[in-house]
Amino acid sequence: MSDSRELAAWPWELSRAWDADVPLARAPGVAVVYRSLPAPRRADAMVRTLQRALGRLGYFSGVPDGLIGSLTTEALVRLQREVGVAADGFAGRDTWAALRQRLAAEPRRLPNAVLFRPDPERELEKQRGSRASGTGLVSSYLRAGFTVDVLDDPTVAGVTRLIRSGYRPVPDLVHVVAPARYAGGATVLDLGDDAGSRNLRPGANLTGELTVTRFSEMLALLAHGGRVPLVVLDVPLPSSPAEALRSLGVRNSFGHQLLHLAQVDAILATGLAGPGDREELLDLVTVGLGQGDDVARVLGKLHHARAEVEDVGSVLSFIGSALFADRSPFALLPLG
Repeated sequence: MSDSRELAAWPWELSRAWDADVPLARAPGVAVVYRSLPAPRRADAMVRTLQRALGRLGYFSGVPDGLIGSLTTEALVRLQREVGVAADGFAGRDTWAALRQRLAAEPRRLPNAVLFRPDPERELEKQRGSRASGTGLVSSYLRAGFTVDVLDDPTVAGVTRLIRSGYRPVPDLVHVVAPARYAGGATVLDLGDDAGSRNLRPGANLTGELTVTRFSEMLALLAHGGRVPLVVLDVPLPSSPAEALRSLGVRNSFGHQLLHLAQVDAILATGLAGPGDREELLDLVTVGLGQGDDVARVLGKLHHARAEVEDVGSVLSFIGSALFADRSPFALLPLG
C-alpha cells in the first residue's frame, strides 16, 4: 500500500467493493489486510528478521543489519539443508514456514510486555475510568503467561530510569493505551495530563502528549542486540460513533508514521472497544500472542471474532483493527 498518511489512515479493513456483502478484512481470498513500507525498506526488514530468527536457532552469529552477506547466506543454506527445502540461499515461503516450525519447537521463555498508559488514579479522578486507564490490561497479560512491566505517564526519562533500575531484556511487546488526536498538525497520543499534575511530577511530558518522535525514542532505548518489540496501539472508545471513526483514522495515521520512523517488529492498531467488548478483544490479543500466534494470525482472529456484528463499536474494535508491518505477513514470526 502507498506510504501516504491519508491512505494509511483510511479504514481499508471496513471497505467494501460495490458488489461485496462483507468488509475487505473478511472477503474471500483476502488473507490479511496490512499497511507496509516502500519495497526497498521491506526487503531490508525481511533480511533483518531472517538474521534474528537464524540467530535464535544458532545458525547466525553476526549482527542483524539487513544486508545479505556470506554469514547470512551460509546460515540460511545450512538451515535449508537440515529442514529439506531447496538449499538455494533464498528465503522463500517454504523457508519461512520451516523457520516458523523450528522456532515453535524451541523451548519458550515467558514473553515480556511493557505497558504504557496514563496514570490510572488521575484517570479515575477525571471520571474517564477504564475508557483510558488500561484497567484489566495487566491482568489480561498475566493470565496469558506474560511477565509485565508498567510505565504510567511514560516519558523518555521514565524509560531511561526503567533501564537503569536493572531492566535488561528487550520487551517482546510494548502496549500503549491512550486516545489519539491531532494537535497542531501533528498526530499524538493524549496521556491526559494537566498542568497541576505535571508540576508535581518532575520529568513528566510537558504537554501530556506522546508524539511519534518521542515514542520512537522510547522504543529505541528499549531495543538492543538487533531485537525490536511488537507495538500494540490501543485507543479507548470515545463517546460518539463519529468521534470513534475519527479516532480510528488518527490512530492509523499514528501507526503509519511510527512504522516509518521507529524500530519496531510490527504494529497492531486496535482498541475502540466498549465495556462489553473490551475483555474479549484483550483476550484475543494477549492469549493469541502468548500461545505463539504471530500478529497477522491474531489480526485475523480479531477480524473474524464475531459471526455477526451489529453495532458500530464492535465493527470498529474488531474488524477495524489494523496491522502495520515492515515485511510480508508470511515473514511475521511469533514473539520470542
